[in-house]
Amino acid sequence: MNVPRQMEDGTNLHFPTGGGMFKPSKSNYVLSVRSSHRANLESLYADPEPQKTETGWRYKYQQVITIGGPKWKNNGMQSNIDDAVPVGVFRNTGGKSGGKTMYEVLGVAYVRSYDETTGYFELEYSPAIISDNDIDSAKSNLEEDLRVWRDTQQVIREGQAKFRNDLIEVYAGKCAITGYDIELALDAAHVRKYNGKHTNIVQNGLLLRKDLHKLFDHGVFGIRPGDLSVVLNDRARNSRYAELANVRLRLPSNQRVGPDPGLLAEHLKTWKLS
Repeated sequence: MNVPRQMEDGTNLHFPTGGGMFKPSKSNYVLSVRSSHRANLESLYADPEPQKTETGWRYKYQQVITIGGPKWKNNGMQSNIDDAVPVGVFRNTGGKSGGKTMYEVLGVAYVRSYDETTGYFELEYSPAIISDNDIDSAKSNLEEDLRVWRDTQQVIREGQAKFRNDLIEVYAGKCAITGYDIELALDAAHVRKYNGKHTNIVQNGLLLRKDLHKLFDHGVFGIRPGDLSVVLNDRARNSRYAELANVRLRLPSNQRVGPDPGLLAEHLKTWKLS
C-alpha cells in the first residue's frame, strides 16, 4: 500500500509532514510510524526484519537521529511507552508502484522501550498483549488497565534480575567473550529475545559486557554453534570491534548450562550472519 492512507472518517493514518513518526498536533501520542528503507546503512546496527514470536511479532524501529533535531516526536513515543498506547506500524519494503514507495502494514504494536544510544524503539504485537491492555479512553477502567500493564512490567523486571543472577553464577561473574569481571559492566543477554518467563533460562542466555550485549541484540555479531566463535557483520569487521572476530566463547564449567546451539543458529539466521 501507499502511505498515508485516509480512513473513512477522514483520519490520516500517517501524514506526509510526519516524517517517520506521525504525531497529530493535538495528541500527546504518536499515532503511527513508518520505516525508511535501509536508512541506517552506515550504522553498526543492521536494519532488521520483523522477528516472529510465539504469539505475534517484534520490530525494531530506528528513529534517525540528527544533531540539534526536534525531540518532540521522541517525547510522544515516550508517552506511548509510559501510558501503554499502541501505534500503527508501516514498513518500507524497498519497492515502488507507479513511482510511489510501497509499504507493508505490520499492524498495531505497543512501544516497549527506547535505546537512545542507537535510536531504536522496540515495538511488539501479541494478541494477548492487545487484549490484556486494550486502551480505550471511553472505558471507565482506564486506570485499572494501566495498573495491570505496569504490574506486568514489574514481574518481567523481577524475572530479569533472577536471570542475570543465574548467569553471573554459571559464568563465574565473567563476560563470556572478553572475560571482564566487574559485575556493574555485565548484562544478561537473551539469545532468543525475551518472550515470557520460560525464556529466562541459562541455556538461552549469555553473560556479556554491556556494549557487547547491545551489539548482540542488534545483530552486529553472533556465535557460531559449531565452534562457538564470534562472527561479525560487514560493518563491524571494519571497526574497532574487528578484534573480536573468531574469538571463542568462554563456556561455563558445567557445559550443560551453556548456550543452546539451536538458539545460537536461530540468532545467526535472524540477522543473516555467516
